[in-house]
Order: sequence, then C-alpha cells, then structure tokens
Amino acid sequence: MAETEDKAVASQRVADDLRARIESGEFKVGDALPTRRDLAAEYGVAPNTATVAVRLLQDVGLVTIQRNAKARVRDRSADVDTSALLRATGEEVSALKVELAQAAERLAEVEKTLAELARRTTP
Repeated sequence: MAETEDKAVASQRVADDLRARIESGEFKVGDALPTRRDLAAEYGVAPNTATVAVRLLQDVGLVTIQRNAKARVRDRSADVDTSALLRATGEEVSALKVELAQAAERLAEVEKTLAELARRTTP
C-alpha cells in the first residue's frame, strides 16, 4: 500500500514539474513532451509513473495524448475559464435575489394599498 502511495506522490511530483515547465513556456503549444522513458530517466521514476504523470496533465487539459504518439502541449486559448464563469454567474444570481426581494416588498406594498382602497370604496 505504501508503495502505491509513493508512486502516486511521484507521479504527481512529475506532473507538477511538467505543468510548471509548460506554464513557463519551456514547452509551447504543439510541442511534444519527452517520451515516457526519457521522463522516467530525467525524474528518476519508473516509466509507468511517468505515464501516469502525463495522464494527469491530460486530465486537466494541458496535453493531448494520441495512440502511438508523444503527448503534445494543448492549445488552451479557447478554453472557458470555468471558475471565473461560475463566480460571475454566482454574483449575477445574488444580484437577482436582491432585486427579487425588493420587487416582492414593492408588490406587498401595492397589494396593501389596493386592499385599503377596496376597503374604503366598498359600502
């Protein structure tokens, strides 16, 4: 069990370093990452650990992996920033809740006024 955890930590460490290298521009969009054997040698890990690290990068959209080809840095320029979109949507929902509460208060006032007018005009 501890060996599995060590492999998971090692693959995450390799993935984190590769991510930093991609984000720094060392690997540009379209560039191929080193082979899994080269990564294994560079980071002192097993080839399968290097493979897992590259798959972690694929899972977060940093690279694409095609069968029998090297992993390549993916163009993310068209990706939607989901956290910013979620934040903006949440802010919009909050603003709408405030407006709805204000409209409900105004409606209650209008209904109260109508009830009072109806009471006055009813013989």
